[in-house]
Amino acid sequence: MKIFVYSGTHWDREWYQTFQGFRHRLVEMADVLLDGLDRKEDYNVFHFDGQTIVLEDITEIAPDLEPRLKKYIESGRIQIGPWYCMPDEFIISGESIIKNLQLGRELSHKWGVEPNKEGYICDIFGHIAQMPQIFDGMDIHHAILGRGTNEHTTPMHFRWQSPDGTDVITFKLDDIRGYGDFSTVAPQTKNPIEGVPVEKIMESIKPYCDERMAKCNVPVLLLLDACDHNNWHGDTPTYVEALKKLYPDAEVYHANVMDFCNAVDVYADELPYKKGELNETAKKVGGYIHLITNVLSSRYPIKKNNDQIQTTLEKVIQPIYAYGKSKSRDGFLHLAQKYLIQNHPHDSICGCSIDQVHRDMVYRFDQSRQICGEIMNRVINSIRSGEFEKPVFVSEDSHPSKILRIYNPLPYKIHRMIETEVHFPKNYAKYQEPFGYEPICRFKLYDADGKEVPYGINDIIVRSNEDVYKLTIETDLTPSGIIDIEVREEATPTRYLETLSTGTYTAENEFIKLQINPADATISVTDKANGRTYPALLTLMDDGEIGDGWFHCNPKIDRTVCGTLVSVEKCEDNINSVTFKLNVNLRLPKEVVRHVNGTRRSEECVDVPATHYITIYRTEKYLKVKTIVDNKALDHRLKLRLGTGIAGDKYYASQAFAMIERDCDFDKNTADWKERGSAEKATEGI
Repeated sequence: MKIFVYSGTHWDREWYQTFQGFRHRLVEMADVLLDGLDRKEDYNVFHFDGQTIVLEDITEIAPDLEPRLKKYIESGRIQIGPWYCMPDEFIISGESIIKNLQLGRELSHKWGVEPNKEGYICDIFGHIAQMPQIFDGMDIHHAILGRGTNEHTTPMHFRWQSPDGTDVITFKLDDIRGYGDFSTVAPQTKNPIEGVPVEKIMESIKPYCDERMAKCNVPVLLLLDACDHNNWHGDTPTYVEALKKLYPDAEVYHANVMDFCNAVDVYADELPYKKGELNETAKKVGGYIHLITNVLSSRYPIKKNNDQIQTTLEKVIQPIYAYGKSKSRDGFLHLAQKYLIQNHPHDSICGCSIDQVHRDMVYRFDQSRQICGEIMNRVINSIRSGEFEKPVFVSEDSHPSKILRIYNPLPYKIHRMIETEVHFPKNYAKYQEPFGYEPICRFKLYDADGKEVPYGINDIIVRSNEDVYKLTIETDLTPSGIIDIEVREEATPTRYLETLSTGTYTAENEFIKLQINPADATISVTDKANGRTYPALLTLMDDGEIGDGWFHCNPKIDRTVCGTLVSVEKCEDNINSVTFKLNVNLRLPKEVVRHVNGTRRSEECVDVPATHYITIYRTEKYLKVKTIVDNKALDHRLKLRLGTGIAGDKYYASQAFAMIERDCDFDKNTADWKERGSAEKATEGI
């Protein structure tokens, strides 16, 4: 048997304290660590949690520590990387995960070393299916993890395999103690061991070490002294000596985690495979290692901010740079990405920290958004000036009053309906609806081939100096390029009288039919290609909530409330789109009350209005739905039900770089587990 003692810390950058609060502790810990490494040459190695962001956080406050940190990092006594910060895997995009690892590698190189080649994901709340392939692409072939697995389903050592077949050799942490298992049985900070007989130390650690050795499916064991915000434990060499005496036939090391990984590699062919996402709730009662599924919906505005900025960076800003279209320095892109990724530590993006932490996140999101906005402003100015790409309408015979320029940053052609704006001066030619009830600008749109482009007017905003027309048009967007559309003044009224409406509550295009259901405030959609109808979509259902940022929990005596329809409006109706507005009311209990009769939703109720905007486009196979809720109640969970009506035990869901298959229901065998099964699981939108 080979036994490896892993010394380190799991450093949550922000969580139950603010970033600055934890940073005070981090700098203090770094002082003690460096002093200890100076004094104790027999202390072999300390791991900085697989993260590199801690180095920035320390040296920003204490630049005098940089030479000493660099000395021990270069010598291998302090191990860093591969991460910049330890993220959540389900909530952020696959691109963000890769950028995080790239940042970790860049920062490791700045400190003069290669990043650690072990995927340390000790505290992430479950794991995506393609994580082994992501690791492999970054030359990382081992992983250490715990949450999302159980000992009755997952051995200590296994080969974790992605859907594509890539695998990494993986060590499973203890179900109860996790990445702090050896910290709990050898509590060095609480019980200094000066003068304590070695026999007493051996007696304190033997039961747990025997238990873990019995569970080893290959003769290699890792004992972790790396709990949350762990300090440097100078007594570790003494515990290593106690282990050597306790197990004289074993080889005991206080070593770099890669030495442990190399020792397991010898047995790679003997290890079983486990494929796909690791998403099991926790079974063993006791300890603090849970899957914590419901952080997926904690503090929704944080998730919304992240989705918007991630999409802007990945689908707009990065392609602009990749195709050489940006006039801004690369440093702006790098900084925008860095601000975003600094919000991706699991306790941050999961929304399970104190309020100040999430207020700080809003600042970082804002910085990233502002940088992206400034980059785009310069691109837009280049597009307007013709510097980016010359307009096609330049002949002597054609003097369009306006050119509508539409840029597609993505590297592939897109045919779709888009919403755009045209700004007209106040003196622009207009026609009067009979007797001058309302003046309307008279214009038509033409593409570069002279073909008319029909438009639908969705809104008109009248300002003191201009009129802004919001239009829906059908376009063919060229890859990473611009299309020009001429806005031509017309001598006669310009109207498009066709509509997608087929009735008071119905509309359809070539592909789908939409039916509003006033009786239950839902919609039905029919796929005209196969005749299948999906009924009762957009059902709003509300139940009680007594949980917190980590866990959803209904009161045992609960009430479920559904919405009722107040009114239906048709607020857009033109050749290219129809939008229905469903005004729904939920009469909800005001709060959860706790009294002598138990915990339950109050009898006092409040009205919570919700509005669905449902748009069907002339040439699209989908509906666009926007829902707004004016929340006036406490202690409740609102769900939007999108039942498919399709029978089956399995469903598919999108995830970073994969579509995965899941069971439709949660595991009913979890009734007596520490953490019951959950039907709610993450998707990337599908």
